Amino acid sequence: MERDPLRLAWRSNRGLNLVIALVGLLLAVAVLLFLGVLATLIDDVLIGGRFADIDAQAPFLRLAFGLPAVFGGGEVVVSEGILLGRDAYMAAAIATLIALILLQVGLRALVSLLAATAASRATNGLRKDIFGRIVTARPSARDEAEAAARQIGEGVGRLAPVLREALAVPLSVGPEILVILAFGFAQHLSIGLLFLGGAIAAAVLMRPLDEARAALGLVARDGDRESGRMAQEAARRLPAIRIHGTGEAELAGFGAMLARLSARQVAQARRQIGLQALVAIVRYGLPALFIVIAGNLAAERVLSAGGFVAALFAAFLMLRPVDALTRWIAGQREGRAALEELARAVGSLNARGERRRRAARLPQPSPQRVGVEGLTAFDPHSGHRLEGVDLTLDLPAHVALAGPPGSGADVLAAVLGGALDPTEGRVLFDGVDVGEMSDGYRAAVIAFAGADPVMLDGSLRDNLTYGVPPDLTRDKDACDARLIAALKLVGVDAEVYSLGLNGAVGAHAAARLAPFIADARRAVREELASDGTEDLVDPFAAERYNRHGTVAENILFGVPVGDTFEERRLARNPFLRAVLEAEDLTRPLTEMGLAIATQMVEMFAGIPDDNALIERFSFFSAEERGRYEGLIARRAQRRRSEQAEDRDLLIALALRYVETRHRLGLLDEALEARLVAARRTFARLLPPGLAPAIEFWEAERLCSAASLSDNLLFGRVAYDIAGAEERVHAAVRRVLASLDLDAEVLRLGLSARVGPRKGLVSPVPDRLVDLIRCLAREPQVLVVSHIFDGMTRSDAEALIGRLRQGLENRSLVAVLPPGLPEDCLDRTVHFSRAGLALPRAEAEMADGS
Repeated sequence: MERDPLRLAWRSNRGLNLVIALVGLLLAVAVLLFLGVLATLIDDVLIGGRFADIDAQAPFLRLAFGLPAVFGGGEVVVSEGILLGRDAYMAAAIATLIALILLQVGLRALVSLLAATAASRATNGLRKDIFGRIVTARPSARDEAEAAARQIGEGVGRLAPVLREALAVPLSVGPEILVILAFGFAQHLSIGLLFLGGAIAAAVLMRPLDEARAALGLVARDGDRESGRMAQEAARRLPAIRIHGTGEAELAGFGAMLARLSARQVAQARRQIGLQALVAIVRYGLPALFIVIAGNLAAERVLSAGGFVAALFAAFLMLRPVDALTRWIAGQREGRAALEELARAVGSLNARGERRRRAARLPQPSPQRVGVEGLTAFDPHSGHRLEGVDLTLDLPAHVALAGPPGSGADVLAAVLGGALDPTEGRVLFDGVDVGEMSDGYRAAVIAFAGADPVMLDGSLRDNLTYGVPPDLTRDKDACDARLIAALKLVGVDAEVYSLGLNGAVGAHAAARLAPFIADARRAVREELASDGTEDLVDPFAAERYNRHGTVAENILFGVPVGDTFEERRLARNPFLRAVLEAEDLTRPLTEMGLAIATQMVEMFAGIPDDNALIERFSFFSAEERGRYEGLIARRAQRRRSEQAEDRDLLIALALRYVETRHRLGLLDEALEARLVAARRTFARLLPPGLAPAIEFWEAERLCSAASLSDNLLFGRVAYDIAGAEERVHAAVRRVLASLDLDAEVLRLGLSARVGPRKGLVSPVPDRLVDLIRCLAREPQVLVVSHIFDGMTRSDAEALIGRLRQGLENRSLVAVLPPGLPEDCLDRTVHFSRAGLALPRAEAEMADGS
């Protein structure tokens, strides 16, 4: 791996770096022209006598440089210029100076843009290279892969500014420095030498100054850590200090540490101050020296007035590129150190994980035989070992690997599936070593569902299609059909169906379901009526309060989109509070919330926060409980502090209230009518900017923000009738089946968001997600291990039966859990431990029938 930032930057972006070099040359030319025009303007117009005659003309942009005597004197003419009168000359010169300034600004901005693009490409290429090494590493190199993965973020991130400047700085400021030096030498040898000396002095002094600043900061940080550590130790030893009377000794020791720290800081500060003084002498002394020398040359007529001013301007122009170059040198040192660290991490991965390119394939699509020759393997995560196994199986076959825990059956399954590399021996499918196949090809032919599944942050579909070849996912409908078949085969289609029924429809699915929604709602009503259960659902009506909905749902009469009107923020929402004020509902809802809080605090007094009753029956969570208890205590003591916050808390409780569920008698018909009026005010006054934050209920329209179940019911299930929810949902399922919409519901479930970082738990266990991933690839050989963990015996036997049926004419190799009959598959391979912790596994063939 490359360890030099310059070479890495060049190899990553040759074309861009050449463009930066070209822009740097243009920038240098612009600087040279600026200095030349400035000198000419002063000499010819402001001070010189070229225009003593009113009709006189002078060549504009005549570029000529006098050579020092050491170079033979004379003049070098670059351009003869254009003859102009005084006024035209002045206007052209000023316009040219402004244009050259703008050109320099634009070119510098272009360099910055190109440098940022080059750095992005270089870092992305570096990250891609490291990521490629990670995903092609051996499974046993997981620790090294994790170390390299940390470098992708932190290590490469530190390199970004270094790579941005690696070639951009020398290619852009280098020509500028050379041009300024050349201009100085063209004016006079002493001026050129003065420029050169100043640049060298600044470059030499800046490095030790930066090091001194860093050292002083390091000493300060060491002092902070040491003083904090000693203080914490003293606090820990406080009883002993009191008992043994060592307080003065501890204080003396702390004072001695501070004295040592102060001495170190003073020493570093002296060094830094000395270097800063030298830099100040260079920065302020050289310009003064320049003025003296250049002024003397101008007095002797060796240097023109324009040359003097232009050279003075050039001296100040030199400061920026010299500073940039100095910082660049320091940055390159840091970049090399960062690349060394990165190379060590990646090198450690390469040492254990580098693999040659593998492209072996089976002679026919479906393997006919698997042979295990002298196999020895060790699983570092489980500690299980397999030694000296020789085995031959004719395929296709359904084979059970049976044995006590730790016998090595799971190790053999992992090796067959490519999750583990053998320590010794080989696994051959039709004479082709599994280790010689590419990972993608092997996974497509031989799928392994093992003990360490991963979940992604994304949809359930994204998780189930992880590892599925792209050619099987291009046709989304066909892919979904394959996934649905796999869900049914594994026996988790009911869970995904429930997820689709109760999750938000979403805009994409709404387009497919919208044509059916009105008919489906009528069909649900008819189905409930046919059973005489239409009273189980209280339908939504724009002019009627829904007694089975919350107060908030009745006011909004819609479903929030995003977090603007979500429940936990609703009580503090300015627009809603304005509506409540307009309808004179703030006080009634506050009093309702106070009644609820009082009853809840009294009801759950003495019950621990971690008791399940709090979360199940209380209006507020265990985290909110203390706030409401404090609120009630303040009310009892007639304290009015934090009144606005208390009102928010109480209104939040009132907005969650459902009369038929909570039965506290806090809602009457009059208050219900006022809440319906607030609903109309909310919809009428809703600002256009807030319109996307809520989707209102409409009788003939699908609400994409709501669940499919809520869309079909278009109402709320009655809380006060036992078993209502189960009976209603059963009716909904019957209607969906009759309308042939079951597949659409499953597709909604597949689109639901799941993932560990989002805290959205998948209804399908992780191990079964891994199994469905494998089935979706339609492999010729399926190897499974640990997928039966946590299942009852009947569930495990049922799953095996479905897998056998679904994999007819294909091969299944399954590690059986203890308790399952060994004859549940066609053949069985037995493993025994012989009473050893890490035994030599024996494998023998036996007929399972």
